[in-house]
Amino acid sequence: MNWRDGVRSVYGRLFSGLRDRLGTIQSPTDALNMLTGYDVCERLRQQVITSDRELETLRGRLRDSRKLYYRSITDRSTCQKEINGLLQRKSTWTDAELNRFTELYRSEIRLEQDEQAAKAENDYLEKVVDDAHQRLINAMRERYQEEQTWSDKIRRISTFGTVGLMVINFLLFLVLQTVIEPRKRRRFVRQFEEALERRLGELRADMLKGGGK
Repeated sequence: MNWRDGVRSVYGRLFSGLRDRLGTIQSPTDALNMLTGYDVCERLRQQVITSDRELETLRGRLRDSRKLYYRSITDRSTCQKEINGLLQRKSTWTDAELNRFTELYRSEIRLEQDEQAAKAENDYLEKVVDDAHQRLINAMRERYQEEQTWSDKIRRISTFGTVGLMVINFLLFLVLQTVIEPRKRRRFVRQFEEALERRLGELRADMLKGGGK
């Protein structure tokens, strides 16, 4: 790839991004937001909302997972207590107690597996929630920084606009005082002089007519 191809590639990406942004304009407000850069702030605001909803959903799953985990611990503990109680009177077991011990032993193995699975799910969701919380914080920080940048930009534009209006008003005042007003005065004087000349001419004509009589 030569340098011309590289330049075309860069400009192609720039124009492609510009076309994508222009394609999202649906109202004058959208156009104003794009021109001022507020569309980026709006996108980040939506990102914060999405991240917050995602975090709330994950927290709900984590609460359910913890309940299941704690219940599995309780169930296994209850089973172990009954097993220990049977073991304490092992020498006097009846056939029913022997069958109950066998059943409890199998249940204890299953409950241990359920507890381990619940713990693994709980640990996984805790990490996922922490990651989602960090993403939310990052999104909020990025939104805050972008809105601060946008606010500073608007403040600068407002300041420049105010100064620009003051300069324009001053220039208009100068033009009015140095160009327009003198022209108006000269035109007024010329018109007055022309009217005065006509009137004097009329008076001289009347006087000549009167003298001729």
